[in-house]
Amino acid sequence: MVQLLADRGIPCEIVAAVEFSDPEIAPEVERRISIPGGVRNRAAVACTISHERIWRRIAEGEEPHAIIFEDDIVIADDFAAMLADPAFVPADADIVKMETFFKLQTRIDRKPTVTIGRYRLHRLRGHHVGTAAYLLTRKGARALLSRPLPPRVVDWILFDEIEGVLNDLTVYQLVPAPCAQGSVLASKRDWPMDPVFASDVKPGAIEGDRARRKPRLPFTTPDERPRYLTKRLGFSRRSQSIERYLRTAVCRAIWAARGQTLGEVPFVLDEPGTQTRPTEEGA
Repeated sequence: MVQLLADRGIPCEIVAAVEFSDPEIAPEVERRISIPGGVRNRAAVACTISHERIWRRIAEGEEPHAIIFEDDIVIADDFAAMLADPAFVPADADIVKMETFFKLQTRIDRKPTVTIGRYRLHRLRGHHVGTAAYLLTRKGARALLSRPLPPRVVDWILFDEIEGVLNDLTVYQLVPAPCAQGSVLASKRDWPMDPVFASDVKPGAIEGDRARRKPRLPFTTPDERPRYLTKRLGFSRRSQSIERYLRTAVCRAIWAARGQTLGEVPFVLDEPGTQTRPTEEGA
């Protein structure tokens, strides 16, 4: 990461992550995994605590904002040049999300707030996980630390509108995204997998994370209830599919009326004319 950021002309400071086995951290980790319905993966909880420590540094610091990078990302060559434009951080911004997770139903405002060269800033309105690259302002950090946070992993806390704080903060999405996690590129874009991108968190995340057990609606409604019409009335599987389609169509129409759109946030290196992908020999 030091070499990667230096090559991009981005000064950085390495902040050591916490280990869930650390005697000073272990009691807090155990407290959090004991919360009913919360995260059961100790490594994921420790990752969240690591982010929270950086939020506190930003909240108590003098700089108006800082960018938090995890250690497994690919970054566009022109990233530093884009950061040099002062319009990159809108005055009302709490967070600017800089990565994509290639979710097909990422919901953003159709009209960009700011355009800087080939990059555009859109308000993020719906679930889009990933905290490998995001800018956090000092006022955003203070807002996060001033409220009780849900017992979720860090990306759900920041970028989920139902179980997180997305609706309470002003969050922007950079389009196209200049950053993406190497493991995500390997799985969703057929990039060669480099061992440096392997996750220490994901192998243990499946067993106890409520997000993987709980069915998630493909949309957000003002009054989210864990009941489904088809379950209450015992409709057939085909009827369930029809009802789900109609329900989603209604929500899409509402979002369109609000000037919002659904789609995948593209990765800048996927665009024509940009840096080519690494090969197996050159990875």
